[in-house]
Amino acid sequence: MSEEKQKQSFFKKVWNSILKIEKYPDMAAEGIGRAFAYLCKIVAILAIVLCIGMMYQTYQILQEGIRYLQNEFPEFSYQDGVLQVSSEERLTIAEENSYVGKTIIDTKTEDEKTINQYINEIEKEGEGIIVLKDKLILKNKAISRNYKL
Repeated sequence: MSEEKQKQSFFKKVWNSILKIEKYPDMAAEGIGRAFAYLCKIVAILAIVLCIGMMYQTYQILQEGIRYLQNEFPEFSYQDGVLQVSSEERLTIAEENSYVGKTIIDTKTEDEKTINQYINEIEKEGEGIIVLKDKLILKNKAISRNYKL
């Protein structure tokens, strides 16, 4: 093997593997060990790039949620297992690209008939969350759960 082939940098190999198909036999002659090391480096670089992209997307989603809570959501407090929201009417959050479906927040009602209406609304949507003053009801196609706050 010549000195030129042994001293070829990783990025030169990437360049050659993308643009210079005639170099494939030379790279194949380097052996399985070098090919495996090359493949591992490529996979590691792609994984790092994908992780950075996913972290950025997660950061953007969190910032959007924080902005929503700070600017558009009414004041709320949680104490002794009871959630208080400073709104006289129920809040309904139904965004088209939402991962949780429709969200209904009503911390004033204790009426079972009204709660059942909320559950029926969520079932029509397919999935969603109902937040009451002392419990959270989660409904989707797979489960229906009640959580005590």
